[in-house]
Amino acid sequence: MAQQSCSAEDFIGRFMTEYAVISGKKRWVEKTPANVLHLERIFSFWPKAYFVYVVRDPRDVYSSVCRAGKWTEPDIFAKLWIKFINAYEKAKKVVPPRSIMEVKYEELVLEPEKTMRDVLDFVGESWEKGVARFLGEPKDFERVRKFTGKSSTTLEQLSRPLVKNRIGAWRNELENEKDLLKLEEIIKNMGFYDTWVAYQYSISFL
Repeated sequence: MAQQSCSAEDFIGRFMTEYAVISGKKRWVEKTPANVLHLERIFSFWPKAYFVYVVRDPRDVYSSVCRAGKWTEPDIFAKLWIKFINAYEKAKKVVPPRSIMEVKYEELVLEPEKTMRDVLDFVGESWEKGVARFLGEPKDFERVRKFTGKSSTTLEQLSRPLVKNRIGAWRNELENEKDLLKLEEIIKNMGFYDTWVAYQYSISFL
């Protein structure tokens, strides 16, 4: 299949389409977070694609990565966060209209049925009740751990249900307030403070 492909996109298309057929599915989904860095490239190859962009209060994002022990340094996290946000803000101005849907993580947790009904309607699929019930899939966690040989707090979330206490978790988990203040100062100096503040909406859901 790789030898028959003329590009990375061509290979991905062939591979995922074949896998969908084997699985008895009509469509396929790819959910690598870094896809947001390549939206223009993605839509140039799959012009009829749909992109669901999940956003979350950045303080909770920082709390989550600190909990996982990755990108804990304020300057490293700030650069990564800005890189992803900036890529999305630029790309959504040039990709096909009505091809991108933003979903707030907090809405997904607190109103899963309404949120997932909107998502399925966006991609043109019929509603199924099971879509809004994620209670965790221990088998998925074990499968990924088996193939990667690694485990992490992020991976462990596969085996657990979505819980409301992850909303606003930064208040209890970011013990070092100086790191958060340093992070915000770095983001401010890089000219993204207004965007940082705009994403801080979780308090309105509690």
